[in-house]
Amino acid sequence: MRRDKVFVGVMGVTGAGKSTFIKAGTDDESVVVGHELTSCTTSVCPYTFTLEGKEVVLIDTPGFNDTFKSEAEVLKEIASFLGK
Repeated sequence: MRRDKVFVGVMGVTGAGKSTFIKAGTDDESVVVGHELTSCTTSVCPYTFTLEGKEVVLIDTPGFNDTFKSEAEVLKEIASFLGK
């Protein structure tokens, strides 16, 4: 089976560099990168680019140990996004 679209969830603790990784990988200037240890990414957000003819979607997520949300809230938001 050939798949032309690949989804990659980028998850980790707040301040680990998830958004920095996505910005570097996609070269998308709209990716907001925080420079403090407080949470910057507030919701699940997909960023799409093409690699070797395949559409790749890097999914930025709020961090675990988030400044404003509990782990359960972060996981619910990720699950809700993936369910769509």
